[in-house]
Amino acid sequence: CRVGGAQTHSPITRAGVWANCVVERKPIFHNNYPGLTHKNGLPEGHVPLIRDLVVPVIRGKKIMAVLCVGNKKTDYEIHDVKMLQQFADMAWETITRKRAEEEIMKSETFLDTIIDNIPNMLFVKEAKDLRFVRFNKAGERLIGLSKEELIGKNDHDLFPQNEADFFTGKDRETLNRGEL
Repeated sequence: CRVGGAQTHSPITRAGVWANCVVERKPIFHNNYPGLTHKNGLPEGHVPLIRDLVVPVIRGKKIMAVLCVGNKKTDYEIHDVKMLQQFADMAWETITRKRAEEEIMKSETFLDTIIDNIPNMLFVKEAKDLRFVRFNKAGERLIGLSKEELIGKNDHDLFPQNEADFFTGKDRETLNRGEL
């Protein structure tokens, strides 16, 4: 396709027949695109269109995206619609998951920044083995080890036996009381 310009959005009212899937909120296919009398035509440089299949991706009451394929060698049929709907749903779920992962990464980076800048030692242990899963810079300075050296370790890996037993005992008491 050699469509010129950087147009990435156009109002649905000026869109071609593919937009009927948005209006009707269901998949639409045209097996004789050149024969359609109600089409708007194609932009200059567009590949000639023989047939197309357009599927809306609907979540709740919103159309989130539209997926269109074209120029299959044979007519589009119901099984093509179902297959493209499944593909469109998987693609949308992948996009949604990727966006959520990116948001989680941003939140974790933000939380790490806050935790690292607290002037007092702050750490987090997982409940089962009481291994460190998070440590801030103040804790690194106090213990004298890097975050990488601390994560995954427990008190017995870092402190003399009597201190480690004391810390572990206090952690277990806190967990048993449900004070987190």
